[in-house]
Parts: sequence; C-alpha cells; structure tokens
Amino acid sequence: MNGIYYPATQGRYLIQAQVINNTNTEIYETVQQYIDILPGTVSFYNVTFGHRDTNKENIFEVRFRTGATPVPAYNDATTAGRIYIGFPTKDDANNDVFASNLGFSSGIGTVIPCWFQTGAGYISAVTGTNLTCKLRDSPYAPKFVYVEIINFNLMPAYTNVKIVMAKIFNPVPQKYDVNFMLQINSINAATK
Repeated sequence: MNGIYYPATQGRYLIQAQVINNTNTEIYETVQQYIDILPGTVSFYNVTFGHRDTNKENIFEVRFRTGATPVPAYNDATTAGRIYIGFPTKDDANNDVFASNLGFSSGIGTVIPCWFQTGAGYISAVTGTNLTCKLRDSPYAPKFVYVEIINFNLMPAYTNVKIVMAKIFNPVPQKYDVNFMLQINSINAATK
C-alpha cells in the first residue's frame, strides 16, 4: 500500500519511522504514529452525520459490512461476539474532540437512542431481546469512548449493519477530520 507491511491482527499499533543517514547511521528524525487496523471481518465501513454545529445534538449513521468471517452472537455460550464503535475524545494533537460521555449526563452504561435497519442480509436481535447501543469505557481511553452494540444474533459472512444513533453532541470546537474506530472481536464467554 505505502511501503509498510501492516499487521494481520486487528488492533492499535505504534509505528515508528526514522530518517537515517545511510553513510554514518546518524538519525535525523524519528516519528511515531498510532494506527488502527480494521478487523478482517469488515469489508466496508462509513460514518456520516446530520450537521457540523458545535456542541449541538446530532445524528450519526454508521454502516459497515462484515467480511468472510462470521461474527458470533452477543450471547454465544462459548465465544461471544462484541461490536464497538469508537468516538474519539482526543485527536492526534491531544485536542478535545467528543466529550467522554458523548453529551449524556448519565455517563458509562447509558443506553443511547439508536435504530437498526433489519431484514434480509442485515443484523438481527437475539430472540426475546432488542438491539441496543450502550456507552462503554474504551481500552484506548482517553482517545476513544465506545458505543457497544448488544443483543445481536450470529452475523453470517457479509452481513450489513446500519445504525442510526441520536442525541450525541458534536465536538467543541468544530472538527472536520474525525477518525472513528470500529472494533469487532470475540471473547471467551467463560472468562468474561
């Protein structure tokens, strides 16, 4: 892609590049940058929003499509699936972006108003439950706050996901380039 071999495993990695004099190995400059590798289970990912007004409630639409690897159900008895959408709380220059509670006064654990497109080829709920969005801590704090998607059924290969989340406050000050995170993984249900 750009001369860098990226890790095959999803996650956040610290990449370090050095500019070195090829005759005496003197280091001219060292640059470090975190990169996020999308899970191999995603073939498409996009986030859109309603408006750019600062510190105002907004609607965010998140769409993605899983790849060839199925995602286990949220309540799978052995390997439970997890889906997290990360809203950045800091940018690369350590400036504030989204509030760590996304504007909800209740904070972590808050159920966020959201709507899911369902039907053939789309995400579905575990029987007897509703698809739900909850505010969660992120292992990448203070860089991200997570919205966790819960109560989803087994997602076969190439499942479409469309989520519309409401009442999330826009960043202050206005941001034009925001990097959202998508994390899909499985956990050992016996040790969660």
